[in-house]
Amino acid sequence: MKSLFPSAKALKHVVEKYGAIEGGKQHLTRLSEFLPTLSASKTSSATTASGAASANGPSSSAANPFSITRVFRAPRELVVKAWTERDQLAKWFGPKGSQVIDAKLDLRVGGTFHYGLKSSDGSVMWGRWKFEELALPGRMVFVSSFSDPKGGLARAPFFDGKWPLETHSVVTFSEHAGIGKGTVVKLEWVPLRATAEELALFASMHDSMRGGWGGTFDQLDEHLQATAAARR
Repeated sequence: MKSLFPSAKALKHVVEKYGAIEGGKQHLTRLSEFLPTLSASKTSSATTASGAASANGPSSSAANPFSITRVFRAPRELVVKAWTERDQLAKWFGPKGSQVIDAKLDLRVGGTFHYGLKSSDGSVMWGRWKFEELALPGRMVFVSSFSDPKGGLARAPFFDGKWPLETHSVVTFSEHAGIGKGTVVKLEWVPLRATAEELALFASMHDSMRGGWGGTFDQLDEHLQATAAARR
């Protein structure tokens, strides 16, 4: 972005009185955080369309996939490690107020991340990621689902079993152009082989999922800042 002024004096006046340089940086940062959400929407549509051609891919009926994007003020290397190292995942993953317990990570195509989430009331839910693609540091793809303590596939313990059994998850990590050493994380979810009823429920819960993932990303941000501070 470039601004022209009639004289050096005019430039100095705008910079000192109105904080033009810092204001410009803030506007560019907000724009750079917004643009990935547009890209996420287009990519989600493409993912859904391509899924229709594969029996193992996302449901061809999933016209409304879920997507969330966040910019983290941390280098991509640090962010990727937070997603791919067991001990780090255990420190931030899950809804606010929950605690990761008994996590096991086998980071390879065909491997799994199996974990328990203990809530503040003491109840425990189990979950599982099964890795389909690990094109790191740029992208990871996995099938996520609820699980049991042994790592098997399980229905969600809510919504009377009407939640999609599995969801296809794509997480991308991009270096942020507007923030020094920043990283754009984009998560996309689409149900796998879901019924019309499951798809409708999934679509109706987008706002709730955005709030839940927003809280999880807040925890990731706090973890990244603490990790960066410890490395200084």
